[in-house]
Amino acid sequence: MKTILITGSRSSGKTFLLNQIVEHLKEHNITYDGFISLPVNEKGVKIGFDSLRLADGKVSILCRKDFISPISTAYYSFNTEPFTKTEEIINNLTSKSVSIFIIDEIGILEMRDQGWADLLAKSLIIFNGMLIITIRKNLTQQLIEKFNLHPELIIDLDDISLDVGKALILGMILKKQIQND
Repeated sequence: MKTILITGSRSSGKTFLLNQIVEHLKEHNITYDGFISLPVNEKGVKIGFDSLRLADGKVSILCRKDFISPISTAYYSFNTEPFTKTEEIINNLTSKSVSIFIIDEIGILEMRDQGWADLLAKSLIIFNGMLIITIRKNLTQQLIEKFNLHPELIIDLDDISLDVGKALILGMILKKQIQND
């Protein structure tokens, strides 16, 4: 499996870059699945995130500042429902010939074996396509070590522009398509 990590500080453009990549995948009929985190604002203030499932476009509450949940960080409490879809997603990855799997974003929950940790661990075992993960810069090395990752590419948006990052990722996608044809 080829793995790409998109890293950077908060608001560096990680999710924005993923959205551009997803648009490219749609335009070129490349199969994909995964999640993108959507910020939720109320009166101009971020109150949480929703999770957009890429395979079907369904949106579910991911986390909120005022949510009550057994899973939480310093800022947010998390809805456990999206995390219960692991088996469904894994089955989709293997049965639907998905080429690219996207997880936005891996964070402190996964370092504590919560959140998407189970999904990530299982996908690393069974998925043969390309995995694209966003992660905060300060957790990148911890992610690599915890999940024994060997990324082919690490895009650090604190060091390079969005355009360069996009070009590098699209280059890897094209290379993979050529190798598969």
